[in-house]
Amino acid sequence: MSKTMKCKVTEKAGERINGAPVKPGQTIELTEKQFNYFWLLGHVTTPAHEKSEAKAKAASKGEKAPDAARAKDNAGD
Repeated sequence: MSKTMKCKVTEKAGERINGAPVKPGQTIELTEKQFNYFWLLGHVTTPAHEKSEAKAKAASKGEKAPDAARAKDNAGD
């Protein structure tokens, strides 16, 4: 039996996923294989993916200051 996953529809998705009408932000249930396909297209996401994307954005903003400090240290050498 296939494992199913609950996922959230993104803005990139069209009007239908697997023949069912959907709207952005709607939570749907897909098999793991279906989820992988639509996730690669950017049509669905999960809370875990949303959290990791948010962490990556925060980390990239936080790393700019230390990189600038390192550049000053390296220039002084």
